[in-house]
Amino acid sequence: MSERELRLKVSLVFWQLYDTGLAYNPFLHSQESDSMQKLLRKAGYVFPYGSAKDAPEFVYEDSSGYSEKVGWLASTAQQYMPLIINVAEDTFTSSSGTEGSIKIQAHLHYGGCLLFDCKLEFSKEYTVSRLVRGSSPRDVQLQGKGMSLWEFMIGERIKLINILRKSSSVTKRRSEDLMQTQPWHHNWIIRKTENTTKQALANDTWQKEFLPGGKYFRHALGLTQRSDTWQTLSIDFYGKQLKNWSPYENSIVYITNAGNVIVPNQALVNPEAFKNKLVDIIFGCEMGNVQRFLSLKHVTNISKEAIQLQLAIQQLHEKQLNEATLAEEIRDLEEEFTRISLEISDDLMIFKVRRLMFTSILKLTLFVEMIEALHGFEYQEALEGLLSKMQVALNREREVLTIRISQQESTMLRNLQLVFIVTLATEIIALFFYDPASLTWSLGALLFVASVVITLALYFGIRLTLRRRTERMFRRD
Repeated sequence: MSERELRLKVSLVFWQLYDTGLAYNPFLHSQESDSMQKLLRKAGYVFPYGSAKDAPEFVYEDSSGYSEKVGWLASTAQQYMPLIINVAEDTFTSSSGTEGSIKIQAHLHYGGCLLFDCKLEFSKEYTVSRLVRGSSPRDVQLQGKGMSLWEFMIGERIKLINILRKSSSVTKRRSEDLMQTQPWHHNWIIRKTENTTKQALANDTWQKEFLPGGKYFRHALGLTQRSDTWQTLSIDFYGKQLKNWSPYENSIVYITNAGNVIVPNQALVNPEAFKNKLVDIIFGCEMGNVQRFLSLKHVTNISKEAIQLQLAIQQLHEKQLNEATLAEEIRDLEEEFTRISLEISDDLMIFKVRRLMFTSILKLTLFVEMIEALHGFEYQEALEGLLSKMQVALNREREVLTIRISQQESTMLRNLQLVFIVTLATEIIALFFYDPASLTWSLGALLFVASVVITLALYFGIRLTLRRRTERMFRRD
């Protein structure tokens, strides 16, 4: 049988990410967290994993219905755990002829990110081309809902946002201008091929065919890249790019920008084994996607903030302000910059403390690999670069203000020295003509009074000249 005709039995964990436009942290045990959960329960949503106090625990359900907690997360990571609710269960079809069952959950992530977690179990074995075409959210038709998966998620997003607005744990409402690009991600789990024998399944030997050099490696490429023209993909190029991150022999974990492909063996999927589990790998990749999304979202938002801040700096040059008012304006801009920096600190923090989040070096590596594959660190560097440029612009304005004040003070001191010299010379001359015994205005008395008048005239004349010069400097800059 040719590669083109080979059919695969797969499961798909599909993620769709949205920005809620809200800032909330419902994951710590608090009255605010309880308030959010009560609102969600009242709206008919179900928390599938126990009581409210158990909700922050991340639990994943495998294809057989077995619920297993993620066991390799540090206690310091609790605030980053998503709050999970059941949304829907249904059957689906697609225009490519694929069909199966679907279970949809919503994960409310720290940072205002809403992730729809959709588990699709395909009922039959299908070719790579049909799987790729039939996995687009606009093409997956929910039979019970009478709409596409894409339409359903948009409606649920609006519904959830309206509920969250009523919660006391929503600490801040951000701009309604949500990101136009709503990324999605595919996690393909290959269960077997139509040629896989029972003996190969029992011995965990069939997975090797999906390794680089294996006869089915091209099929894995097609799924990782979500390409229905998978036959034309470059084996040489992707064979060098893809790395198998699985900890076990004869099992595969490929992490890419477009999608992940996992070909598990028994050790990888056995929830009873004292080993790393499939759920750990999937969740590590989910966290990587969420952090990349949060970073991308903030790069977009902060770019707008940076433009507004730069416009405010330019407007300073158009205003005719004295030094005191200008200093106050600059202080206001610096406070705005501080607010922007603090606003993004929470979402960037997970990049800084990821080692505290994961107790397993392997899963830490998987998490970092996912963020790198999704260009998350590039977005982080771009974001920090924006902040750095904004800081440089503010520092430049502060330096210009300092120089101007210093120049003004130096000029004032030089002019005061001139006033002092003129006054001193006039008073010395007045002493030669001053007659203490005279009761009338003598020449010396007149010269003394004249020296005082000249001194005051020079002083105020210097101040007026200096002020006009400063105004011209502002207009010129």
